[in-house]
Amino acid sequence: MKMESILPVELPLEAVAALRQGHKLAAIRIVRGTHDPETTGLKDAKDLVEAYLAENPEIHRIVRETEAHSKAGIVRIIVIAAVTASLLAVFFHQ
Repeated sequence: MKMESILPVELPLEAVAALRQGHKLAAIRIVRGTHDPETTGLKDAKDLVEAYLAENPEIHRIVRETEAHSKAGIVRIIVIAAVTASLLAVFFHQ
């Protein structure tokens, strides 16, 4: 059974700054780099960042918006690549 902490989650200032810019992965890397690597694995760092986001809804909203924009950008690139490949196939097929 997982025990919930009653203490607020504290992250390094650099990690909080990264989150305020919407960079969740950077925050996880910072947390992992500032804690003992023997005791803080990737999952532990991710859990700490996610707990911090759960306690700070405004920053969590910023991260979600940034992730949504990133996903939309990736979809846009895939669509452009598919259209370009189709046009090239038609052009070179003739």
